[in-house]
Amino acid sequence: MSTLLFIKDHGRRIWQHGFFTLLVFSIVVAQPSLAAECSGDALQQAKQLKQEKKTRDAVRVMKKGISTCEDFAWWHYLGQLYEDIRKFTDAKKAYVKAKNMAETSEQQAAAIAGYGSVLLKSGHRAEALPVLQSALQIYRNPPGWLIETTQELDLLMNDASGQDQLITRGFSNQAFAALAIQRSINIRLNFLTNKTELDEASKQRLPGLIEELASDKYAGKTIWLIGHADARGSADLNMKLSWARAEAVQKVMAAANPVLKERIKINGKGEQEPLYPGMSEKDYSLNRRLQLLVE
Repeated sequence: MSTLLFIKDHGRRIWQHGFFTLLVFSIVVAQPSLAAECSGDALQQAKQLKQEKKTRDAVRVMKKGISTCEDFAWWHYLGQLYEDIRKFTDAKKAYVKAKNMAETSEQQAAAIAGYGSVLLKSGHRAEALPVLQSALQIYRNPPGWLIETTQELDLLMNDASGQDQLITRGFSNQAFAALAIQRSINIRLNFLTNKTELDEASKQRLPGLIEELASDKYAGKTIWLIGHADARGSADLNMKLSWARAEAVQKVMAAANPVLKERIKINGKGEQEPLYPGMSEKDYSLNRRLQLLVE
């Protein structure tokens, strides 16, 4: 009798073990259905809906897909969809997600460029320009739309009012923190040809820049003044000139406010880091700049 009970009990345990194994196997086998949702079908469906001018339907498809599977491409495309229907806050959040999930520098640049595009479309030009320029610097082969858009905005912001906005609002741009990129703006301080002396228009921009950088919000920070030259002339001369110009501005600023003497450091890049890849007079003009970078 005891032998029979043992057999029954042992059989029950075998059955329970088999059921557990079957359950685990079922869960494992079920995983491909999740993978199928990640196959890109939803993304392709959303793109088809957008072509049919059903962008809001495309958004719903993408949101449902992302709830079970997410990667850079999904978040980046969702950002584009939100941008198209002018839901700018949602678009920025999607681009931040895309940037965080980026696996390559090109993907990072694409997400940053998307965020900058949203800032521009929502009327925040002073905030958009440094973000778009950051994307340009990260791209190895920037798309044409980004080069053209950034150049046009750069030229538009090259008057006294635009430069003042860059100085007062550019550094406080929340996009730098949201995208985890370094705070950096490019100021148009024009120099006399082959000299370290600023032209009259640039001299008038210095007081506002000095006041901004001497404020308490930059206490404990290092502010780099980085000179950049265009590609004309010898590389050696351009390097020396970019250093000399950064140093000249540093001296003027430190003399105006002693706080900046310890806060500002200088560097020169010569022609090594142009913002724009072209060789027109417009490109040369925009590549001659003083970059302000906060660490």
